[in-house]
Amino acid sequence: MDFVDKRELAEDLYDKGEYDTLKTMINDSNEYVRAWVARSLYNNEDYDTLKTMINDSYKDVRYWVAEDIYNNKDFGTLKTMINDSYEDVRYWVAKGLYENKDYDTLKTMINDSDYSVRYFVGHGLVDTGDWHTLQEFLNKEESWVKNSVEQYTVDKIIKKHFGSLI
Repeated sequence: MDFVDKRELAEDLYDKGEYDTLKTMINDSNEYVRAWVARSLYNNEDYDTLKTMINDSYKDVRYWVAEDIYNNKDFGTLKTMINDSYEDVRYWVAKGLYENKDYDTLKTMINDSDYSVRYFVGHGLVDTGDWHTLQEFLNKEESWVKNSVEQYTVDKIIKKHFGSLI
């Protein structure tokens, strides 16, 4: 079976809800097939099996794994994906670190190339009151992230001082 046929077969199995059959293709050499397997595992909440794909070479597979790990609040495992090459995986890592209040680890992502990761880093700096690092961060940050973090800072200060009046 050639490359395209396998991919179409996997998509067809997914569309028909034949998840058990699709699951048997978990180690297929075709990355698109593995992506369909990962997506089906995610949708069927087969967390344990999906988690075995954490180091897959294909970024879309790792995306489904990271989102599922985040949704299951397995922040320790999610943290192991901090240096993933795919920014959408690092987004889930940063979001998980922020939600779990692991600000020290989150701060290590301060120079990440992805703006959505830096968004969580900035919010973490505000939450911890690391004003010096926050100022340095904002001085070199892009407008969208900078505006968001500045607004979050203002909102947090207002809520702290005037929360009962709002």
